[in-house]
Amino acid sequence: MSRAHLGNQRLLGHIPSLEERTKISRANGGRAIIDQNGVVYPTLRGLARDLTLNRGEVKKVLSGERLEYRGYVFRYL
Repeated sequence: MSRAHLGNQRLLGHIPSLEERTKISRANGGRAIIDQNGVVYPTLRGLARDLTLNRGEVKKVLSGERLEYRGYVFRYL
């Protein structure tokens, strides 16, 4: 394949850094999240990974469907 036809194929498998994910999140209307201890998480994905929590359950806390999840309380900044 010629270089002109490669397009973005070189980016396949690229894992974005936290900075890149945060930038993409903000561009799509994403907001930072804070927990009850005052720790700020720039992305929901990062929060779930760092605390080993289920993203869906964290979303329920953020939407008000649940009051807490595994002892954590979250809110948007």
